[in-house]
Amino acid sequence: MRYKSVFMSLAMIFTLGLGSVFISSCARGGPSPATTEGAAVGAAVGSVAGLLIDDDNRWRGALIGGLLGGALGGGVTEFAKSVKRGHG
Repeated sequence: MRYKSVFMSLAMIFTLGLGSVFISSCARGGPSPATTEGAAVGAAVGSVAGLLIDDDNRWRGALIGGLLGGALGGGVTEFAKSVKRGHG
C-alpha cells in the first residue's frame, strides 16, 4: 500500500508541474521581477506554514504550502500591480 501512495503523490506532483508549464507558456514576456519576488516570498512562507501545520507528513505539508503560497504570492502581486495601473 505504501508504494501506491508514493506513486500517486509523484503522479500528482508531475501533473501539477506539467500543467503549470502549459499555463505559463501562454504568457507573453514572462513574469515581472516583482511578481517573481512575490511568488518566492509566498512559497517560502507557505512552505514554513505547511511544515508546521502538517504533523503527519512534514514534507507533504511543506510542498503543498509552498505551491499554494507561491501561487497566492504571485497572484496577489500581479493583482496589486494591475490595480495600481488602473486595470483592475
